[in-house]
Amino acid sequence: MSRGWRGALCSTIVATLMLAIAASAEAYIYFGNATTIGRAANDGTQVDRNFIDVDGFACGVAVTPTHIYWADLGSIGRANLDGTGVEQDFITFDPFPNLCGIAVDANHVYWANRVTSSIGRASLAGTGFNNAFVPLGTPPCGVAVDETHVYYASNSVAGALGRALVGTGAPVPGPGAIHPASCAVGVGPGAVYYGDFYGADPSNPIHAVTKAGINHPSQVPGSRMPCGIVATPDRLLWTNYINPLDPPSGGSIGVATLDEFGFVSAPPDNGFITGVNEPCGIAIDNLPQPSGGGDDPTFALGKARLNRKKGTAALTVSATAPGSLALSGKSVKAVSATLAQAGATTLAVKAKGKTRKALKKKGKAKVAFTVEYVPTSGTPASQTSKLKLRRKR
Repeated sequence: MSRGWRGALCSTIVATLMLAIAASAEAYIYFGNATTIGRAANDGTQVDRNFIDVDGFACGVAVTPTHIYWADLGSIGRANLDGTGVEQDFITFDPFPNLCGIAVDANHVYWANRVTSSIGRASLAGTGFNNAFVPLGTPPCGVAVDETHVYYASNSVAGALGRALVGTGAPVPGPGAIHPASCAVGVGPGAVYYGDFYGADPSNPIHAVTKAGINHPSQVPGSRMPCGIVATPDRLLWTNYINPLDPPSGGSIGVATLDEFGFVSAPPDNGFITGVNEPCGIAIDNLPQPSGGGDDPTFALGKARLNRKKGTAALTVSATAPGSLALSGKSVKAVSATLAQAGATTLAVKAKGKTRKALKKKGKAKVAFTVEYVPTSGTPASQTSKLKLRRKR
């Protein structure tokens, strides 16, 4: 891969999920390795640089207790944690998204889309696709998530580290000012970390800021073009796109010890894992996910009130949050409604086509329909039901 192409790819560098529980000895480290996903033991041994092949360039890695997720610029891939069941196009995009970050919590996968300048979200199963969960004014680069917030930055615009509420996607004031050209973003128990990919300092240090907004000095002054960060309560790990200890050898993975407040307490080791190729994104398994701000909004189908004179019905539908409702089916007319707040509304069930003719002729007819609920913030859901319409003859 040429240096020029590397530069283009560097603008899509990912920083992945940071979690607040220490990894056990059995945990694995996963990292983007150009056109593969690499894996290593928690102590840096047993390095497999070709654990999973990627269709494209790996620009981010995130893991749940059962799956590995990655961004490859044009799509999101998924595989079982043991590397089987590979789905290269688990989530697809149109147009090309130029993805540059991926993170997960207990309910959702999040991504940074540089083309639409937004943070997107879908369920871990790939449903409920929302490419503009957090609309932004500039292209984001890197994304991380904790119990309450989604964090993101930009490698093209200097400014503040952005964050939005996990439950609604509503932006809130960031935890602090950051250096320009930040791509690697991660979050630990007490701090948010970010790295200067193209900063003025040649070493491209990793910085930290408390969630209360207090900036701290450089945490890892020797890192070089950091492309991903992950933390446990006692360790910070990151990818160096270029190995600062031996630049011609490729990239590396660094590690440092964290104190009880989440800040580096000893000199870092930028050569924890070496010989990796343009590593972008890092994650650790065997860690519980942030809750994602609770369960998604839900809805329920209530009673249907028949209108025997017209041969129709009014179906009561209730939802726990604002959103839109749509009723459709082969034998019914499509209708929709909007809920401005949590509560109930009614949807008209009217036969159409051959079913409507049968209703007129026989005075009764069965209809099947699906009601889809799309909450303002959350994962869409649907329910299918049947109803017998009656009409006086």
